[in-house]
Amino acid sequence: MKFITNKSLMFSSLLAIVLAASTMACTPAAPVSQPTVNIGPSSPAATSNGSGAKPTVTTTPSNAPVAQPVVGQMVPAVVTPVAIAPIHSALLVDTKWLAAHLTDQGLVVIDARPASSYAAGHVTGAINLVPGALDDASTTFADTSLLKSAADLSAIFGKAGVSDTNRIVVYSTGVDANAARIFWALEYLGHKDVHILDGGYTQWNKEGNYAVLFNNVRAAATYTPTVNASVIATKANELASLNNSNVVRVDSRNAADFIVKRIPNSINILMADYLNADGTTVKSLTDLTTSLTSKGITPSKTVITNCYVGYRSSQAYFIFRLLGYNVSNYDGSTTEWFADPALPTQP
Repeated sequence: MKFITNKSLMFSSLLAIVLAASTMACTPAAPVSQPTVNIGPSSPAATSNGSGAKPTVTTTPSNAPVAQPVVGQMVPAVVTPVAIAPIHSALLVDTKWLAAHLTDQGLVVIDARPASSYAAGHVTGAINLVPGALDDASTTFADTSLLKSAADLSAIFGKAGVSDTNRIVVYSTGVDANAARIFWALEYLGHKDVHILDGGYTQWNKEGNYAVLFNNVRAAATYTPTVNASVIATKANELASLNNSNVVRVDSRNAADFIVKRIPNSINILMADYLNADGTTVKSLTDLTTSLTSKGITPSKTVITNCYVGYRSSQAYFIFRLLGYNVSNYDGSTTEWFADPALPTQP
């Protein structure tokens, strides 16, 4: 090793080092792109102006290609932290978000469409679980689609490989009654991390995302419920709130049936009224808020949804949850209500 002994040379070397360091410190770093992924329409809590602007979360670089799995190829689980903001709009995720997070550890994707539709093509890794599997068909009541007990539901989800600690994304053809029914059932069990795919499989397929044909089976898991009974409205709840101006009843049945007979003081909003012209994706926050406010359904109101047997009203339940309302779904709906001649009806 050689050492510098000449003082003049030493001084020159030190000066060169100092100047080089100064130049590096003053040179601006290359800009780093800020990747964003749209996770659905924002709630008023997410934006100061309540304009319905969509929030973003940091994930993978926006210009990075999404890896496309190959049939038969084992895809390793990748732990990717996801910042889902504590706002109701995070209940709705879009196809870009799902495509970027399909391999996240702990993510379970549930296809709520009929088995035949699932077999014709589905999202990679999705399991097929139809909402009818959650119905208590053994009941002697006219409505055989009442939700099973929490114990039975937990057993069903556990057998399907779903744990209470999983992040769950449910999809159907679009944001419809099937996807929403499973969403609502999971919220009844107290699940804190369940979402619906905006546009469902229709949007997924439309955008050319990867799909598979083979049946996906997960290993059985343990589902431990923390029941949230407040999401289920009963006949007693409806009766007690009939004259409460702070409670709004939203009926999702066909307009013709609504006109003939309904639970008193109900407002008729059809399933399509919550969706864009494509019939699968949810309208913007601004459009939904404007429409509901014009009907007197403001965020300060408590909402009880109903329909024929609690399916369509599950979709309405999801929309109101998305907007941050205090909402519950009347599972027995008009089938139970109309079966009791002692209960009032309109007109």
